[in-house]
Amino acid sequence: MDSLFHFVFAFVGGYILARGLELEISIFRISILAFLSLFIDISHIIGVLGLSHNVFVFIPLILIYLVFHKIEFESWKNYVLVFSVMVAGHLIADMIFGIGIPLLFPFSEKFYLIPQYGICLHRYGIYIAHGSVLVECLVTPFGTALALYFGIIGLLIFLGRYL
Repeated sequence: MDSLFHFVFAFVGGYILARGLELEISIFRISILAFLSLFIDISHIIGVLGLSHNVFVFIPLILIYLVFHKIEFESWKNYVLVFSVMVAGHLIADMIFGIGIPLLFPFSEKFYLIPQYGICLHRYGIYIAHGSVLVECLVTPFGTALALYFGIIGLLIFLGRYL
């Protein structure tokens, strides 16, 4: 996935999360966080994709979040939360096309990709498709990724408001 898509995807998700949780984060700071979320692509430059494209990148983010929570540094805690969601969106976006990402690296080098199938509608009924015909389908890998990312954001907003 290209950097511009990653930036926009992160920005929109971060903006929705910040507004949904009524966090006091400016659009400028959301932009900075979205830009910083691009840096997990450093692994492309190094040549070890799994280095930063795995679920374990969240361990330091969770620890940082807990430290800021413990010392009651509310604004920085909010930045880490929004940034973590942006990183999750980056990983989800990288699972749309191509080879996927090694989610469990270094424990497994298996690459995970959102299934490249779609649910399509034709005058003869509903069918499952693969490949170039996905453009005209009702559900595609891209739609699945969007639903997953914004579903996570919606769940966080729900939990933040009602728990």
